[in-house]
Amino acid sequence: MPTTVAGYALTRLKQIGVGHLFGIPGTSCAALFDVASKIGIKPVLTSSELEAGYAGDAYARLKGASAVSVSYGVGTLSMVNAIASAFAERSAVVILNGGPRKSDEWFERRFGVLFSHSIGRQDTDLNVFRHVCEFAEKIVRPEDAPDTIDRAIQIALNKARPVYIEIPSDLWDKPCAEPVATVVHQSQPTGLESDYAKRILEVIAAATQPAILLGIELHRYQLQDEIQELLADVKLPWATTMLAKSILDEGLDGFSGVYDSDLAPKPVRKVIEQSDALISLGSVFGVDHTQLLRDSHDRMIHVADESIRFGCETPQHCDLKTLIIELRKEFQNTASRAAAERTQSRSVNQNSYRERRGWAKTKERSTKQISYELLFETISENIQNDWLVICDTCLGSYPAADLAVRGRDSFIGNPVWLSIGHSVGAAVGALHSSERRPFVICGDGGLQTIVQGLSSIAAYGSNPIVLVIDNGTYAIEQYLIDPRYFEDPNHPPLSYVCLNRWDYVTVADGLGFKYLYKADTEETLKDALVGAVKWDGPGFISVRVDPRSLPPENQPN
Repeated sequence: MPTTVAGYALTRLKQIGVGHLFGIPGTSCAALFDVASKIGIKPVLTSSELEAGYAGDAYARLKGASAVSVSYGVGTLSMVNAIASAFAERSAVVILNGGPRKSDEWFERRFGVLFSHSIGRQDTDLNVFRHVCEFAEKIVRPEDAPDTIDRAIQIALNKARPVYIEIPSDLWDKPCAEPVATVVHQSQPTGLESDYAKRILEVIAAATQPAILLGIELHRYQLQDEIQELLADVKLPWATTMLAKSILDEGLDGFSGVYDSDLAPKPVRKVIEQSDALISLGSVFGVDHTQLLRDSHDRMIHVADESIRFGCETPQHCDLKTLIIELRKEFQNTASRAAAERTQSRSVNQNSYRERRGWAKTKERSTKQISYELLFETISENIQNDWLVICDTCLGSYPAADLAVRGRDSFIGNPVWLSIGHSVGAAVGALHSSERRPFVICGDGGLQTIVQGLSSIAAYGSNPIVLVIDNGTYAIEQYLIDPRYFEDPNHPPLSYVCLNRWDYVTVADGLGFKYLYKADTEETLKDALVGAVKWDGPGFISVRVDPRSLPPENQPN
């Protein structure tokens, strides 16, 4: 049987490890879903297009790449937020979009009748996705499909970013050439990486407080083994960004914590902010790193986005993988070894949440309600070795940085793009790409934006756990706009951050969860988590948190 355009695209994706296709099939992409089942790629039907995008994002984080397909226009435009997240946070999501046929476009131009899901402007989807993808192109002839698909996948792997391929719906079943060889990630060294490595080690040798900040590109380009070996050599204190939390086991020597922002715990802030030679490798910096970049710009060596910047100098092209290899080679320099021995004692390797939070002096209100600090300490005490913690954007993101997760690839967040609700869709992707048990932490505001995703979690997951922080408000917005609410018990909340209170347990019950628990005291919270650990099936816990509680990081000094 000859290879078709749909078969070619899916075969290429299967060759790079993609085993699932996320989405909601419409007439424009139904043929793709038909072929997927026949060649061993499992279609995963999601409850919304936004969920499909989030699921593809998480799947790509854990497997290296993913595939997503939804209806043209009404589906794709609903998914843009999730693909923008994948772009910002470096996930190789491949969007396969069934577009209008030539006859559809001709009829629209000739008679002014909109084809299905058209707004009347040419190439709407293509033009939108060009802004949130590294590559976006439309295939107009079946013979062009192999080259376009190969280029798209190559770019997705090389750049660790989403790509968009639009294929007219009447071309899916058209024959095209057979796949040749396999598309793989290709490094592009400049030949100068050895010189850069020597210079970095010279800077480290001359410094009194050098430190290393690890970023997500080390994970996306599968450099975890290489960077772990380098850290073992140089013996410098190291931290990760929040996006890169758990790219290495946090029990390794030299780990100083997660530097999520200028509100990070004091010990890790001291290591990173007071460093006179901060080496940032593969870090993606968001708004929460503004102060660090401003204050450390001239003493930071930053390697990311295929470039290297020494302080205030103009960035130069640099291949991250080759640089790390050269750093290990050049480390035989005695001065560098001496510098490493000088600084090793400054590392802060503490493995329990309580130890990591010893700096916190929480100003607890006199109430029996659950606080953020109590909630996350209790969660951390119950984290299992096989859990994948998926934390949403909420006030809980701050203490979540100190959760004592177990081993590599045991945490997912959305700390650069900061989209509430991401965690629920991400759990759907994780269920199909990780052997770990997903443990989702989501604010009530975030859950309300994507609550139907619980149905997919219950349907596809054997034993995920979802915990919703029920405090009745968009608390993080309240904090950012008017923090007086958390300081003054008589100060009212902003009217536009107050949520309609749901009975979350009843909602989860209706969507397929069987272990259901409401917790509103320390005792019931502990019971809920202990029971969820033992439960062999989907579990849902609603935790009523004091609406005026703030994590210690966010409390005024």
